Amino acid sequence: LEMKYLTGIPQVYGVFPHQNSMGMFMTLLGPVFLARVINKKDSLIKTTFFLGIFLQTFLSALFTYSRGSIACFPIGCIITIILTVAFHSTPKALIILSITGILGIAALIYSFPTIINRFAKAPEASGETRKFFAETAMNIIKAKPLLGCGINTWSIVSLDPNYNPYLDHPYFAIHGEFMGLVETTYLLVGSECGLLGLSALLLWYFYYLFHTLYQSFRWRKTEYFYLLSGIGGGLTSNYLQSVLEWVLKQQINFCMLFWCFGIIAVLIQGSRERTFLSRLEVIEKRREEYRKMQEMAEEAAAEEEAGQAEDFAAPE
Repeated sequence: LEMKYLTGIPQVYGVFPHQNSMGMFMTLLGPVFLARVINKKDSLIKTTFFLGIFLQTFLSALFTYSRGSIACFPIGCIITIILTVAFHSTPKALIILSITGILGIAALIYSFPTIINRFAKAPEASGETRKFFAETAMNIIKAKPLLGCGINTWSIVSLDPNYNPYLDHPYFAIHGEFMGLVETTYLLVGSECGLLGLSALLLWYFYYLFHTLYQSFRWRKTEYFYLLSGIGGGLTSNYLQSVLEWVLKQQINFCMLFWCFGIIAVLIQGSRERTFLSRLEVIEKRREEYRKMQEMAEEAAAEEEAGQAEDFAAPE
């Protein structure tokens, strides 16, 4: 708010290197705080505090005017809401969702003209450069499909006329070797690491996304459900935004991604331990029941033997 209204910067970026970095960070963090508000039993003060943080992440993503963030932030929140309604629906969650929805709609109405202007009047040069970089990346992938051109060599290889047919365009005459990166994480990884590296990245990403959704069901009756439902929404929005932007490869966004993966890994291990312990409890319970049945059978056999002994005892 200070940067936008006091400093007068139209696209705020906060402490991040670029507004897109800040927008992606907020699209991952926002659903987590939304999930905390609607799924965790807290006092009114804590609920209000975390609701305020969620609204702050929403406004921060909105004021970056990053098209990817504006499009993907609501998607992450919708995924979180779907998981909540499916596994952990409560009256409190419905009330908070209604309040949050009203505030979010008000903020969108306030910023609607600027958002429309951002999408409708995007610089033509931006679309052209996206096309140039995307075609160059595809040419590299076609030429070196298995291993790519090598990590961190995009800025060199993309200036090769064998891959980039647009080097005579004025853009490259102006920017030269500082031309920038392909605006898609997946094309960037595919061109530098090949289809093998891209497949490994996608397998890694979707392994944690799958476990986030699966563990949401396993932990649905615990206080940790909000973490999984929130991270599930955040990961979905970040993966989708990575189709439009390469920001997820920046250090601060990648560190945030690892933070989420670490939480998921801990809960996966915790789920396995809970399953193992519950199985041990079932086994021990069955053993205890078997011991009791054996004791009852032995007591019954002893009583029967005693009765038979009395029946055949000689009279005095």
